[in-house]
Amino acid sequence: MDPILTARLLLRAFVPADFDALRALDADPEVLRYRSRAVITPDDTRAFLAQAQAAAAEAPPRSQYPFAVVLRLPDERLVGQCGLTVLPPGRDAFLWYALCRDYWGQGYTSEAARAVLDYGFERAGLQRIFAECHPDNLASARVMQKIGLRPETHTPEEDARYPERREFFRYGLHAVDWRAARARP
Repeated sequence: MDPILTARLLLRAFVPADFDALRALDADPEVLRYRSRAVITPDDTRAFLAQAQAAAAEAPPRSQYPFAVVLRLPDERLVGQCGLTVLPPGRDAFLWYALCRDYWGQGYTSEAARAVLDYGFERAGLQRIFAECHPDNLASARVMQKIGLRPETHTPEEDARYPERREFFRYGLHAVDWRAARARP
């Protein structure tokens, strides 16, 4: 998996040395507040790290694109994670992200999410990317809006299959709309 460089960030594959920083992120109750799991154990962190490393080694088409979010300067510190989970049959993906609380409110999440969105359309060939957040997580909703995702509605089939997600906000973007937005001066 090729790394992504932004103005302030390096998005790269996870490495074993990321465990401590990733564990700090996974153990912070404020970071977990709106996530799908209220608790992430050390074993869960190890499992994610192993899965992320395996996904990065896969040949395309892949089902996961997990990126370690690293500050480029001054010390290449891991401050979060961002990625895509590709859904069958391989045209749509779910965008996800989490950032260490010390780095909230500085635009890093939007910067990482925008770079991963671009990666999904440009390099992974996805046709639609979407993200969801709890209605009380206004910061996450703003990230989705800033990177160009648009509000979407849940289908009745989704509501029946995932009743616990019915109240979540969903934002998404189709590749054709992403290309059109990039073509505008």
